[in-house]
Amino acid sequence: MYKDGNYFSGWGTKLYKFSDVKKGDVNSEIEIVKQVDIREFLPADKATTINRLVGLNITYDGNVVIGMPGIVAVMDRDLNNMEYVLFEEEAIDNGISTDEDGGIYVVTSKYMRKLVWDGNKLSDDESKGAWKSEYDYVPNPRAA
Repeated sequence: MYKDGNYFSGWGTKLYKFSDVKKGDVNSEIEIVKQVDIREFLPADKATTINRLVGLNITYDGNVVIGMPGIVAVMDRDLNNMEYVLFEEEAIDNGISTDEDGGIYVVTSKYMRKLVWDGNKLSDDESKGAWKSEYDYVPNPRAA
């Protein structure tokens, strides 16, 4: 994902921020300017259940959205603060979509979901506009 001259990518449980070595030069080499392990932002008992990054996107207000099996998170572009929603026994193995009103959409191994990002908090609370909808699926014992 690309925003304001920075490129975000992931590998394993780490998120990387790349920038041009020469700011504003489209021909510049790039360098890793920061990397974080997403597990560092989670309680120890939950961190052990997170194993790989599968999707990235950018919210309309410019934050990085991260999808991993069992979690959707929103992190600022400085990779300092993270809000997240954990999904017990639900895998995420595909991309994430966002809308201009703070909606974050993801398909898990059990539900199609809309989460709500208000600029500060990420929520799966239906009273705030979030929802989930069941769909026909074939259970995969390795997905959780």
